[in-house]
Amino acid sequence: MTDSNGHSLAVANYWDKRGETYGRSWQSVAKKRLSAWELDLVKQVFKNKNKAIKTLDIGIGTGRISDEIIRHRVTHYATDISRTMIDYCQKKYRNSKRVKLLKVHDILKPLPKNWDEFDLVTAYRVLSYYPQLTTILKNIRRSMNDGGILIFTYPNIDSLVAIPKLINGKGWLGNEIGYNELKKIVGEAGFSNCRIIGSSRLLDTFYDWSDNQMSADFLFTIEKILALIFGPTRFVRLFYVICKK
Repeated sequence: MTDSNGHSLAVANYWDKRGETYGRSWQSVAKKRLSAWELDLVKQVFKNKNKAIKTLDIGIGTGRISDEIIRHRVTHYATDISRTMIDYCQKKYRNSKRVKLLKVHDILKPLPKNWDEFDLVTAYRVLSYYPQLTTILKNIRRSMNDGGILIFTYPNIDSLVAIPKLINGKGWLGNEIGYNELKKIVGEAGFSNCRIIGSSRLLDTFYDWSDNQMSADFLFTIEKILALIFGPTRFVRLFYVICKK
C-alpha cells in the first residue's frame, strides 16, 4: 500500500466514524449563521441562471451544501471518500428527482468516467486532505464545462488554528497554505477570474459555544472588528475560492 493510499484510508476511516454526527456540529446559532454565509456563495451562482445546470458536490458529507444546490434547477452528482456518508445521503435523497448519482470517490484520483460537463462544482472542507492541490484542481477542471464555476475552501497557514501544527509539526489530517501560494496554484491549474475571500478568524470552539443570539452577535461583532483591523483575508481560518474554467 502506498503512502497516498494509506492516507486516503485514514481519511475515510475518520469520516466513517464521524458519520451523520458531523451534521450536528452545525447546529449552534453561530454555526448556522456561518453556514448561511457559506451557502450564499452557492446561491449567487444561480442568480442569473434561467435553465437547469449540471452540478457536483465533492465531499458531500451529510448534504449541507447539496441541500442548497438541489433547491435550484439542477442535475446533481456528489462524491465522498466515506462510505458511511454516501450511504446516509443515498437514503436522504432517495426521493429527490434532482439527485442523479452519489459515489464513493477519492479526490486524489480522476473523477469517474462520464462525470463531466459540470457547470458548478463545490468542494467545501475537503481538498486540503492532500498536498497535491494542483493535481486535484486539474482533475476537477477536466470535468467542467467552459465557463463553469468552482467553489472550494482551503485552510490558511497563517491562521490561529494552524499554529499548533507549525510549532510541533503535528496536527489534523489536512494541509494549510498561504494566500499568494493558493492563488498561484489555482492559476497553474488553469482557472481564471479567481476571487479569494475569508470569513472567521476565531477558533471553531467559540462558534460551537455561541448557541444563543446574544453570544452569536457578540462573536460576529468581534469578527467584523478583526476584519477591519487585518483586512479581508489575513489570519482567516479558511480561504473561500471562487474561480472559473
